[in-house]
Amino acid sequence: MTFVSLDDYERQAMRSLDRNALDYYRSGAQDMLTLRDNQRAFDRIQLRPRVLTDVSSISTRTTLLNTPIASPICIAPTAMQRMAHAEGECATVRAALSRNTCMCLSSWSTTSIEDVARAAEALEESKGHRSVRWMQL
Repeated sequence: MTFVSLDDYERQAMRSLDRNALDYYRSGAQDMLTLRDNQRAFDRIQLRPRVLTDVSSISTRTTLLNTPIASPICIAPTAMQRMAHAEGECATVRAALSRNTCMCLSSWSTTSIEDVARAAEALEESKGHRSVRWMQL
């Protein structure tokens, strides 16, 4: 399947996740006011296509705390990742590193910080550079 929108990811999650995991990931705290406000804010964002424009010298690269990353898009703290994937946060940190961006480990992680660090270090050694490491407190 080709994913071209967030709705595509949500539809796949509805097919792939068990009901408890799906309910957890689709919920928000208390009355879900912040969740709904975030969804409304995201709905207001519109991308303006730029066709017939030379993009050969465009780069999304930037730095984060003096560490170069491929784009300013990073993975926010996401709790309970093993509900969605057997390798949980270790798989996520490998995905972030493979795209040269950062991940912030959730304080509600289902994987220890040490195991996530080992997963990151193994990939960093093969790539020859260190990653940005953050953890939510």
